[in-house]
Amino acid sequence: MGAIKATLPLRPPWGVPDGEVAIARILRLCGPLGRRIVVLGHHAEAIRGACSDADFARNPDPERGMFSSVQAGLRMALQVQRPPAAVLLWPVDVPLVSVHTVRALFGAGAPGDSPDRRWVRFVAHDRPGAASGHPLLVSRATAAGILSAPGGRLDHLLMESGVVRTTVQVADPYVGIDLDTWADAAPYLKK
Repeated sequence: MGAIKATLPLRPPWGVPDGEVAIARILRLCGPLGRRIVVLGHHAEAIRGACSDADFARNPDPERGMFSSVQAGLRMALQVQRPPAAVLLWPVDVPLVSVHTVRALFGAGAPGDSPDRRWVRFVAHDRPGAASGHPLLVSRATAAGILSAPGGRLDHLLMESGVVRTTVQVADPYVGIDLDTWADAAPYLKK
C-alpha cells in the first residue's frame, strides 16, 4: 500500500469530527472493554506515537505475517495473574466497524460460553450471503490454542473441529471492508 495502515487518517463519521487515525479509532471504541494491546512490528515508533492508553506487544518476527502478530498479542493478554475470559482480535485494516458491532459481539453470549471451552464469535453483515468479517471474539481456551499452534493461518485454526463457532448478524456493512489498498481506503480517508 505504501502507507502505514494504522496511521491512515479517517474522515468523519468514522473519525471524531476532526478525524483520527485508524488505530486511535479502534482503541477509542475498545476503551470500555478493558486492557488494550497493540502489536508492534514494522513502523513501531510511528504506530506507538498514534496510540494512547494502550499496552504494546512486540512481534519479534513480523515477516512471519499476521499469525505471528496475533500470537504476540495473545501472549501478552494471557500472561497476567487473571487472564481474561475472552479476547477481541481486531486487525488494524478494518477500522470502520461500529461500536454497536463491538457491543453485539460481547452481548451475544450463548449458554455454555465458558472461557475454558474453545469457541469463537464472528460478525457478519445481516444481508443474505454476507461473509463473516472482523473483529472477532475468542475464548481464553481458544486463545491458548492459538498460542500453542506452530504457525499457519488463523482462519484455518478457528475452523478446526472442537471450536464452537457462532456468527453474530449485525447491521454494519463495514465488518467486511479491509483498507488494504489505496482504492479500498480512499473513500474513508480525510482529505
